[in-house]
Amino acid sequence: MLETWILDIIKFTLPSIILLIGVVILINKMLDSNYRIKMLEYKNQTGQLFTPVRLQAYERLVTYLERISFANLIQQNYNQGQTVQQLHISLLIAIREEFNYNISQQLYVSNDVWQLVVTSKEEFIKVLNNTVMQYDAQEDAKALLEHLLSLNSAEGLLPNDLAINFLKEEIRNSF
Repeated sequence: MLETWILDIIKFTLPSIILLIGVVILINKMLDSNYRIKMLEYKNQTGQLFTPVRLQAYERLVTYLERISFANLIQQNYNQGQTVQQLHISLLIAIREEFNYNISQQLYVSNDVWQLVVTSKEEFIKVLNNTVMQYDAQEDAKALLEHLLSLNSAEGLLPNDLAINFLKEEIRNSF
């Protein structure tokens, strides 16, 4: 009698437990599906908001790299009668100020791009410093100016040119 009573309880509770487990699994899958849909919608909205900002970051970094070309730096910073030392300091300050102005752009570009921009700046400064070392610090900067301009055109790709090409390629591949 006790055995039949236990069997009756099992007959009624076992299907209920199985049904409950099925309902829990079904609800879990439905919630997971809704979560995925909401995440896709969120990513889509975020992507729509960040795409213009990322493009602007790339534009600003290309502008920075163009501004630190010798031709542009000299045009903005050379004054008649400057010494080599004065021009050198003026160019270094301009490069660093431009870099500091654009430092926040690293938030919107890949680590590879940012590292390339930093490396480009450092290599560009090395080229500048190595060129300046060939001149007397108190000498008129006109000869240095001509030398830097010839580097800009004769050597082909300076560090900033390589970085600009990389940025352009990443934009083409990303968007």
